Amino acid sequence: MKRQILSRFFVVFTLMTALLVSEPLLAQRPSAPKLLPYNTVAYLRIADLQETKDKLNQTSFGRITENEQLRSITGQLFDEILLAYPEIEETIGVPLDELLRLPQGEVAVALCSTDTGTLMFFVLVDIGDNIGTAETVFEKFDEAHLAGGGTVETETVGETDVTIYGSATEDDLELFIKEDTVVITTNRLLTEHVVTTWEGTALAEQRTLSENRKFTAIMRQSVGSEEARPQISWFFDPITLVTATTQGNFQAQAALAFLPTLGLDGFQALGGSAILAPDGFDSISHFHIAMATPRRGILDLLTFGSGEGTPESFVPDDISNYMTLYWNVDEAYDNLKVLVDTIVGDGGFDLRVADPFKENVQLDLREDIIESLGGRFTLSTWMEPPARLNSQAILAAVQMSDTTAVAKLLEDVTSSVEIINAASHNNTSYYRVNIPTPPGQEGQEGQEGPSTPFGSLRIPTPCFGIVGDYVLVSDSEKFFQHAIDTHVRGDNLLSDSDDYKLVALNIKDQLRDKQAAAILFSQPQESFKLLFDLVDSEDTRGFLADNAEQQPVLGILDRVLSENDLPDLEELTGHLTPSGGVMIDSETGIHLITFTLKAQPEDE
Repeated sequence: MKRQILSRFFVVFTLMTALLVSEPLLAQRPSAPKLLPYNTVAYLRIADLQETKDKLNQTSFGRITENEQLRSITGQLFDEILLAYPEIEETIGVPLDELLRLPQGEVAVALCSTDTGTLMFFVLVDIGDNIGTAETVFEKFDEAHLAGGGTVETETVGETDVTIYGSATEDDLELFIKEDTVVITTNRLLTEHVVTTWEGTALAEQRTLSENRKFTAIMRQSVGSEEARPQISWFFDPITLVTATTQGNFQAQAALAFLPTLGLDGFQALGGSAILAPDGFDSISHFHIAMATPRRGILDLLTFGSGEGTPESFVPDDISNYMTLYWNVDEAYDNLKVLVDTIVGDGGFDLRVADPFKENVQLDLREDIIESLGGRFTLSTWMEPPARLNSQAILAAVQMSDTTAVAKLLEDVTSSVEIINAASHNNTSYYRVNIPTPPGQEGQEGQEGPSTPFGSLRIPTPCFGIVGDYVLVSDSEKFFQHAIDTHVRGDNLLSDSDDYKLVALNIKDQLRDKQAAAILFSQPQESFKLLFDLVDSEDTRGFLADNAEQQPVLGILDRVLSENDLPDLEELTGHLTPSGGVMIDSETGIHLITFTLKAQPEDE
């Protein structure tokens, strides 16, 4: 895409920032999916901005933003930025608060493709009764375009007057206002499609996105109840996009022709939705990857298993995020062998992968590695104190079917590596990878890394070992030892947490009669505390003060934070609730449902 074309959408995308301050939808007309062409390859839609605003105000985000101290900070910040940059209002021609009131209902953006591979942009914004304000904005846009050497003309398409912004160096931009709705396109074909569909004069063969089976299949998977329709929906068809835009490119077309061999032609599209404040929840989101049945090639490696997902005995209850995944490794290994043999010929996998592996590490890839895996994989994150920009530590766990053999393997492998040393904590042995201390950091407590505006970074302390039936790997020795303590003591387990139990019950409700391939759990208050501490740190405040004169925005932020007290952290985190999710492997593809629980009345 030409950078110049994208810049011409400045006004329209500025309008879209008004998402949270709009008025009700007034005009009745076809929705964006019923206006867009069948070959729409990317799409984002907000069904009704007022509803989205109202629903967002009912979520934890809305409750946090109602905090008086926080509103004072954000209000002063907004006002001072406007005072510092008066050219913003001069450019758009109206006060910014009027601009922010322009959107009234539906907002949609899309990328479409012609049969010849030409990409076309589409923007729709319902402006309701704010025609006067919109006309002022577009008059300023006209003046700027003419001043830049472009042309502004008006033509009629059907019964609709269309303004064409011409340029000697760029594609034309076309704009029209119809039934209190602004529509902008970058191609006459798209303009004609939208107008004729809107006016009911379209040809019979002129199909819309609402008839696209990939789109409709994903949308059917991404709906709530009748009372809780999605406020936001999106769709993306990458293969159609690449196929359309690489016509005439021999190398690209040759690569695309190889997709069936890899089985990637079975990847159809992806999309999803967001539902705000449905009954019992803060929000529910859907994410769907549509795939053809049966899966072949690379897609056939997605051989997910299933399980109930109870957190393991080494997972503490103060983690920030937790995910456990079930994967049929044996089946995936066999499918990988078939795929490689298909590409390079019979026996290719053994010749190029299995045999070299055995020669180099003296292990049989299938017998010694694959068959020792238990099929469950877990990833947890934890905020390592003190608060730093990279405080989030990671702990990965792989279930093993035979830990005795694995222990012997780890001992043999590590014995000859100098930077790996044996260690022990709470009667549990593990291995520590000793990373050389950065110059100038010798002897410093915690081995802190380079300084940033938010303070020093932590230096990772990688370690690994066997805990229970799992091999654990972490970039933080503190987190690793924390996991060991949790396992040995058997207390403060995530599985015993009331928050987790409540999320697990809701996951069960979402599953109904289906099986979970993966389970997710999150405690956003842990990440929020980190962010709060970073904002309030001496390093951050010092950085703002030191750079206030050179960077006006930093100066404004420094002054606003200095003149206002930060809100009470416990009050803000009291509005936050745990989140959960479940991944389901089905015939139509992979579907992920995530949700955030609604705060209880006593927390509001």
